[in-house]
Amino acid sequence: MAITASIALSPASATRNLNVNVALTVSNSLAGPVQILAITPQMTSGVAGAGGNVALNYSAPILPGGQTYTVPGSGSVVVNFNVNAFGPAGPNGGFPATQASETYSIGAVVFTSDGAVTIATPATLTVNAPAYPGTSVNA
Repeated sequence: MAITASIALSPASATRNLNVNVALTVSNSLAGPVQILAITPQMTSGVAGAGGNVALNYSAPILPGGQTYTVPGSGSVVVNFNVNAFGPAGPNGGFPATQASETYSIGAVVFTSDGAVTIATPATLTVNAPAYPGTSVNA
């Protein structure tokens, strides 16, 4: 494969509503450069029955007006964006949370000028409920 991509999170475990930096590394094993034309973040919930629906906000990498990132031949670039998870929560999104943590798979799809569509190796984000005194979760 000429183009590969992977995700690293900082931090990989956070309290709900805390911004998490996503570092998307795109590598190119070709001799010549390629341009990143578009990036589509992907997030899925590890919660059983969520069906891929996630309470998550993200700042997608913006590539306005034809702007591109160039990945040099035999090189790589890192593109950063943020995610912010709104779970875990209680019934109907309320408080206190009914579980201590939730996991999310954070990934991305990268489109490059050589025609490649690359799915980044995702990373797992663990989101912990904040401590609420007197509750059964994180009491």
